[in-house]
Amino acid sequence: MRRPRRAIRIDLPKALRDQGSRDNVMLQPGDSIMIPEYQHANREVRTRRHSFLFSSNPSPRPGSEVFVPTKDPNAPHTDTVALFGAIAQILASTVAIIVIATR
Repeated sequence: MRRPRRAIRIDLPKALRDQGSRDNVMLQPGDSIMIPEYQHANREVRTRRHSFLFSSNPSPRPGSEVFVPTKDPNAPHTDTVALFGAIAQILASTVAIIVIATR
């Protein structure tokens, strides 16, 4: 179900500085933020990235549009506890094979 499009004005620098500010609004999946430009946009696309040792949090600039993607409710959910359990079993088996092979 698609929500109606609605525009609100916020003071983004104030929202970023003060978590308790009324300008600090909670975004929901599918929401987007349009930051009016005072210079023409450069068509650069920056995404937020996370990995084991590195994360990237690009800052919005004038002319930027921030988009929060919707989460597919039918997408499979990763069970991290089961994943780490499986990895631990593989590592334990590998260590056992190495110990037996080196004797």
